[in-house]
Amino acid sequence: MNIVNITTNMEDTNNTGPQFNFLVMNEQTLDDSEFESHDKVSLFVGCTNVSANNTLQTLVLESYGHAILDSGCATTVCGEIWLNNYINSLEEEFQDLVAWEKSTQQFTFGGGHMAKSKGRVSIPCWMGGVQGNITTDVVTCHIPLLMGRKAMEKANMILVFQKHQLIWRDISINLKLTTTGHYGLPLGR
Repeated sequence: MNIVNITTNMEDTNNTGPQFNFLVMNEQTLDDSEFESHDKVSLFVGCTNVSANNTLQTLVLESYGHAILDSGCATTVCGEIWLNNYINSLEEEFQDLVAWEKSTQQFTFGGGHMAKSKGRVSIPCWMGGVQGNITTDVVTCHIPLLMGRKAMEKANMILVFQKHQLIWRDISINLKLTTTGHYGLPLGR
């Protein structure tokens, strides 16, 4: 297996030290001193009216089994419902690979809604046929898995908008274009 480890350094709002978000496709560790710190994470996912809320719910339903590529998102985060559906879709042997750790990360969504991470979870995934793990914070908000810009940068992902594809390690991966206009990266085998 080739070795890739992507990390994003985030300062938590309690200033207790760095919090890390990992997209790990294998086992090599990068030096965390390479990354900048941020005071808080702001994501544009909030909804202020019924129409916008319906749009978000559509995105969540369409995104099961996919990571939404969100270049406006600083770190990777998902909602509990998305996570539970994803874990339940895995074969039992892969469900056993799910690992939790503590996290005190706080997120600010569009409209000013704040959510505290319930923890950080590492889940198995397959990107272009390569098995790995995505580590994401989990919040109680009903949101899909949002893969942040820094994780995409560190993985050297290239988006080809004309073809709705992502290129990673010379592998072309077809992306799902949701009805809300977001790209979804398939995570299944």
